Formats: sequence, C-alpha cells, structure tokens
Amino acid sequence: MMTHTLGPWTVDDNYIMCRYDGNGNYICRMLGRGEETDANARLIAAAPDLLAALETVMPWASKAVADHYNQKQGKRALDIARAAIAKATQP
Repeated sequence: MMTHTLGPWTVDDNYIMCRYDGNGNYICRMLGRGEETDANARLIAAAPDLLAALETVMPWASKAVADHYNQKQGKRALDIARAAIAKATQP
C-alpha cells in the first residue's frame, strides 16, 4: 500500500509544499489566486492532519457508539468517518 507524503504540508504563495526530499519539491501548485483557491490550498495542506485526527478519534467514537447502539446518528457519523479514511488511504 502506498502512503501519502508525510507532513507538515504548508501553503506558501501559490504552492502547497512539503519538503520531503531535501530539495524542496512541491506536492501541488494552485493555479490562480483568490478566496476559493486559497481555501482549497489550506484544505489540501490540512489533509494529513485531518486524516490523523480521524484515525485517532475512531477507536473512541466506535466504542461510544457501540455502548449506545441505538444511536442512528452516531452510526452514520462513524460510517462517514470510515469512508473518509478509506478515501484517503485506499487506492
């Protein structure tokens, strides 16, 4: 299984950067500037942290929902979180 480039990822001017090889290679370049482009860049740069947060909270959340198994909303939230983790980690 391939893994993503480890962070930290940062946003700088038009680039989402991660200096993973010592040469400062860019992961992604956002074309254009503006509110939406800047928001997209911040979201992409936060992706490794968001994935780590979800993976950290899942064991606790799974137990909480299991302890209160009639909570449909809790089960739905776990399904959404699992799908997001799968989307980020599986080809």
